[in-house]
Amino acid sequence: MGKNRSMTLEQRNRALGMLEAGIAVTHVARNIGVSHWTISRLRTKFNATGSLKDRPLTGWSWKSTANEDRYIMLISRRNLFISENNRSVLYNDKNNC
Repeated sequence: MGKNRSMTLEQRNRALGMLEAGIAVTHVARNIGVSHWTISRLRTKFNATGSLKDRPLTGWSWKSTANEDRYIMLISRRNLFISENNRSVLYNDKNNC
């Protein structure tokens, strides 16, 4: 029934408005195109936090750019039998030139 996709903030606000207007969870979910569990969790989250915004994500972030990642992959493919330490030396030599 529902599609596995995340909801935009606009869709979340619309869903909350529909819920506050007394429309059933299943009808709201069908209208927005998500599962009824998604709408239930949205309502629970709003009741607990008072916000519909996503929480900030934790964890590490990329330290390299997409171009740097492509270059590292190129070095790896050209030198299949080189160790990781030597690969990083090659990469750093390229950046220091």
